[in-house]
Amino acid sequence: MKSFGDQVKDWGEKAERATLAVFRDSSQQLATEANTPRDRGGNMPVDTGFLRGSMGASLQGMPAEGTQPPSLVLLQAKLGDSIYMGWTANYAIYMEHKYGFARLAEQNWNSIVDKSVAKVKGRIK
Repeated sequence: MKSFGDQVKDWGEKAERATLAVFRDSSQQLATEANTPRDRGGNMPVDTGFLRGSMGASLQGMPAEGTQPPSLVLLQAKLGDSIYMGWTANYAIYMEHKYGFARLAEQNWNSIVDKSVAKVKGRIK
């Protein structure tokens, strides 16, 4: 039988793994929701797909041209990191003001986190 100290250490490691998984999954789901086209139930306008394809992420600051996609950045993210996500198309801010794809996704943050918690809850052993 493990000592109490070892049991507490195991519990702490499990909690940290679960928290990291929720952090990464929630961030990915937020990016996915913000980038979901209007014809698929989202708020992202799609004409040529350039705006949607310009989504990027970074751990250092707002994304610039050639920035990695969110999924790759999230694999590198650690608890406590700030994840910056955005669109590098020069007209992105105008489309955001008109359609609100980023801010409307952000308003669902609590629901997104709740869904990620439920998803991760049974998977961390």
